[in-house]
Amino acid sequence: MGAFDSLRGDQITSGYWGEHTSTIDWCELNYVHSPYIAETINTLTNLPSILLGIYGAWATFQRGLPPRYALCYLGLTLIGIGSFGFHASLKWEWQLMDELPMIYVVSLAGYFVLDTNPGWEPRFGLWGPLVLLAWDIFVTVSYTYLPNPVYHQVAFAIIILSTTFRTVYLIYKFPSSSPLRGMMGRTMAFGVATFVLGFAIWNVDNIFCDQLRKIREIVGFWGFLVEGHAYWHLMTCYGSYLIFTASVLLHLSLKDDIDSYTFKEKAWFPFVERVKKGSAVNGKADGHSDGYVNGNGFSNGLANGNGPSNGHAHGMMNAHSNDVSNGNGHSNGHSNGSANGHSNGYSNGVAEKKLHPRRIKKLDQ
Repeated sequence: MGAFDSLRGDQITSGYWGEHTSTIDWCELNYVHSPYIAETINTLTNLPSILLGIYGAWATFQRGLPPRYALCYLGLTLIGIGSFGFHASLKWEWQLMDELPMIYVVSLAGYFVLDTNPGWEPRFGLWGPLVLLAWDIFVTVSYTYLPNPVYHQVAFAIIILSTTFRTVYLIYKFPSSSPLRGMMGRTMAFGVATFVLGFAIWNVDNIFCDQLRKIREIVGFWGFLVEGHAYWHLMTCYGSYLIFTASVLLHLSLKDDIDSYTFKEKAWFPFVERVKKGSAVNGKADGHSDGYVNGNGFSNGLANGNGPSNGHAHGMMNAHSNDVSNGNGHSNGHSNGSANGHSNGYSNGVAEKKLHPRRIKKLDQ
């Protein structure tokens, strides 16, 4: 007997996939929309999880990030596939495929936020992965022999709360001078809030199932808008994606380099990417160019904000160096050439301009 058997009521208990063997039957009425799908809305709302997980993994590989982070996103896809099969068939085997990957994925995320020493050597050696594996095996075996959904929910709550608190602590301890701290904090907070709101709507669906079913009968086709468990799928999918993305940026910043990674915070589906070489990082940009006979060497250094910009061009003839600095900064342009050597320095805003041309022959006079 399952903890949610009271939701079965007068539900159909068998269908295209055979007798229902799951320990849970949700509030959505069975086989209303299709003879092949037990819970149509609860099934179809898993498609975003499948696709968004693939997108996150693709973005990870596309931008050359360590493959370990793609596992979190692919875990979201695995959960979506398991949940799709579970709600379509209401079979115990598919229920395990839905619920156990939730434990595995969050356990992996928990390991990441514990392994935070700089460098890629494992902080705990082999013990870390072994403890992680032992936990997953323990939950898998014990849940198989104790198939009570409440047990699974308690195990899941323990690991996800521990991981979340650890992540929040790491963000809090992150250097306050870095703009990444605020980006990660806001993204993480929005992801957690979305996740929690989905959980709340799911419980409303459980508690007020009879009333919601009456509403669905009245509104007819639009009844899918009050399928509470479907909102749990959609909101935990999006919330998990944001949490994963903020956690990946946090972990890379701690393990590798705080100035080498970022993401577009205002994007609907942000992804972590490397900071391009030559782009402004902490207000600094340096450009160098060398040219020789009859060559033009141009060096443009752009600094937006408060920081220096240095550009150097060296050439035998016709060597030009342009240095632009916007904001409060310094612009220094140097050009060395035997003939027709020009150095131009432009400064917009509150800036200092220093030109030091050294030429053998002054042809411009």
